[in-house]
Amino acid sequence: MKISFPLNKDSRPWALADSLTNGPAGTVIVFTDEWVPRGDSIEAWKEMFDVKTILTRDSVREHLDTWKAMLAQVDPKAEVKEEKGADGTITVTYTSIAANETGISRYLKAGDGIYILSYRVRPNLKKDETVKLWREIISSATLISNHEKKKD
Repeated sequence: MKISFPLNKDSRPWALADSLTNGPAGTVIVFTDEWVPRGDSIEAWKEMFDVKTILTRDSVREHLDTWKAMLAQVDPKAEVKEEKGADGTITVTYTSIAANETGISRYLKAGDGIYILSYRVRPNLKKDETVKLWREIISSATLISNHEKKKD
């Protein structure tokens, strides 16, 4: 499976900045592609989105509870809100001043794992219209077979 989403709604050029995997040594394998606006770097990102695949039998709830516990260790004052979709997805919005980021993530569950599409921005650079646009992009994300063509 993979996440399909209408990136073309954001007309800016995006560049793949990093592709990471934790490797096959662990019981859970995580693949992450991180994108930044062309010309920016992942090391000094101001704004980014990422697509993550977590090959696990864990539920989205288990994963989110672990993520929220880790965030609370970094920033006990972080604000986190969850919205459950009729399709079983969960969309999380958060702001962490200590981590210097605000973000939106959508969690989709499939038989082989959890798929996450996230948008992040530095709080002092956040623009309401861009956050609204990315909320639309993220809310329309779906899972498709790796063999299907993306439909815009």
